[in-house]
Formats: sequence, structure tokens, C-alpha cells
Amino acid sequence: GGDERGGGGRGRGRGGGGGRPVITQGGGAEGDEPPKPSSSDRKAGRRAAQQATVDRKGKEIADYFFRMRAEEARRSPAPGAGPGSEGDALAIARELFDDANHGSSGIRFDDYASVPVERSGPGEEVKGGPAPLASFDELAGGAFAGVPAFVLENVKRCRYDKPTPIQAHAVPLALDGRNDLMCCAQTGSGKTCGFLLPVIARLATAEDICAAAESGLRPASPAALVLAPTRELAIQIHHEARRLVFNVNTEGGGGGGACFRSVVVYGGADAKGQLQELARGVDVLVATPGRLTEFVDRGVVSLAKVKHLVLDEADRMLDM
Repeated sequence: GGDERGGGGRGRGRGGGGGRPVITQGGGAEGDEPPKPSSSDRKAGRRAAQQATVDRKGKEIADYFFRMRAEEARRSPAPGAGPGSEGDALAIARELFDDANHGSSGIRFDDYASVPVERSGPGEEVKGGPAPLASFDELAGGAFAGVPAFVLENVKRCRYDKPTPIQAHAVPLALDGRNDLMCCAQTGSGKTCGFLLPVIARLATAEDICAAAESGLRPASPAALVLAPTRELAIQIHHEARRLVFNVNTEGGGGGGACFRSVVVYGGADAKGQLQELARGVDVLVATPGRLTEFVDRGVVSLAKVKHLVLDEADRMLDM
């Protein structure tokens, strides 16, 4: 009769020797549990699984971007042609400049008239640096004749009556372009316009820069990069950039003039909408460090063509 204890018969039947254990190749008795993985092995396994998830997500991001890029290339108008009608341009203008949508400029210009300003380094006036602006009208000619008309029109649409101290000093220094520039001023003093205006003005003088001219399945390649520590600040900067790059000649389909695009990317939000915007082309990219790193690592953004770099609230980013 067989052994009813379940399993004893296997040993006798195979070995023929009265219950001797069958030795497996690994050296343990048949039926023994395999050795448990060590703590380091478990950690390595978790890391491998996490990396596989990251790689899969990264591939999905890249595939989606280049699929959008291909679709955009098929339907985009010729470079320099506007994307819409005059009515589209008016709708965009209302969105960007009407008080009901964004409020007033928020700057009480007269309150800054007596604010002291210190300049140091090679940009000092006594060392040949440019004089501060007394009025934005000065940008229409003289040493600043290269500032495009659409930028000056946008300054008026924003109702920036006269430069705040940080704008009065930073704008001519940045337009001068001979040195890097570091600025420090209190919140609400107009720093964003102070760095965006000269960056966009200088982009407009570079004939090889225009997002609408991008073609082929290449990464998005901005000419200007603005880094900000938080998505809230990045969104604010992007809104100001959209106001300063607005050009009725291109927004309304009239053709001619500059055709610049600002795009913002940040974490904590679905990437697909941001990838769609990047696929349409970008000249000014506003980004938080984490999302920018992700997109660069996935090959959807290239920094090879960046000519202007702005670090807003750089001290906070150094603490991240």
C-alpha cells in the first residue's frame, strides 16, 4: 500500500532506499523552500521595477511629442503666415490685455520715483555702461533703434507708463548685451518685464529665430529659456511673455513681422497639453527645473539653440 501521508511515497519510489531524501541540484532536500532574497536584492529589484516604469513613461512622452510634431508639420501654414483671422487676433488681444481678464499692471509707477538704485561692475555708467531709461519711448530710436515696433506697442497695451527703477536700469543693460546681468528688487517692482522685454527685443533681431519656421521631427529648440522655482511663478512669467510677443500682424493672419511663441512647462500637471504646445514651436520657454530636466532627458526639448538664459528667483532654486 502507498503512504497516505502525502509525499513520502515519492522519496521511496524514486530513490528505492527507504525514505532517503532526494538531493536537488542546488544541494537542498526536495520540498525545501528556496532561499529568501537578501535586503539588497529586494532593493535592487524595486529599483529595477521603478526604472522600468520611468523608462516606459519616458518613451510614451517622446512618442506622443513626435506624433504631435508630425501632425503639426502637416497642417502648419508657411513660415510668416498668421494662424488665424483678424477676429482671432482681437480675441487674443482681449485675453492678454483687457483688465477684466488679467487686471491692471499692478504697478504704481510714481511710488518708485525715489527708490535708490546701485549699479556695480562693468555696466556702471562711469565705466561706459548705458544710461537708465527715463521713458519707454526712448526705445523707439537712437541707441535702441533695433527694438521692434510690436514690442513697443505691447508695452503701451500693458499700460506701462514709465519704467520702474529696475526696468530703467536693467532694460538698457540687457539690450547692450556686453555683459551678464544680475538684478535684485522687491516683489511687484516690474522685474519680469525688465528681463523679458530686452530678451524678446533681441530675439526679434535674430533672423534665424522663429518658432513658425521649425520643421521636421526635431526636438523643440527654444532661443530663450526662463527658469523659475514654482509653477505659479512660471505661469505668471509665461503670461507676461505672451503679452510682449503678441504681434497683430502674425496673430491676425496678416503675414510679415515677428512670429514668436512662448510656452510654459511645469510639474504637477499632465504633460500632454504641454507637449502639444511644444510641438507647435517655441521661442521663449518658461520652465520649472524638474519638468525641464524630464523633457530634456526624453529628447523632446533641446537647449542647443538657447541664446538667452534667465534664472528668476535664482536663490530659491539653489535651495531646491
